[in-house]
Amino acid sequence: MAETCNLIQAPSRGRTDEAVLLTGKDDFILKRGELGLLFVPYDEHGSPVNERVGRHASTAIEIIRTFSELYPGKEIEFKNVPRFANIIENGVGHYLSKPEDE
Repeated sequence: MAETCNLIQAPSRGRTDEAVLLTGKDDFILKRGELGLLFVPYDEHGSPVNERVGRHASTAIEIIRTFSELYPGKEIEFKNVPRFANIIENGVGHYLSKPEDE
C-alpha cells in the first residue's frame, strides 16, 4: 500500500528499543543518511511513529475514496478514521482502545 521510514526494519541500525520505535531516531541511521547510504530522506528529526501511522491512515482514506468514486454502487463506507493532521495533533495512542475498556 505505502511505505514509510521504519527503523525497526533497517538492515543495519543501532540498538532497537521502545524509544527508537516511537521517536524514529537512531544515530547510526542518521550517520548513514549523512553519507548518502539511505533510500529515504532522514535527518535529526527522525521518523516518529505518529508520522508513519498518520501517513498510512491518510493514504488508506484516499485509496478508499478513489475506489468508491471509480466504482459506483460498490462504495466503501467508513467513519471516524483519523487523518495525518489528527494523529500528529493527538498522537496515535489517542485512537487506540485500552484492553480494560473492552
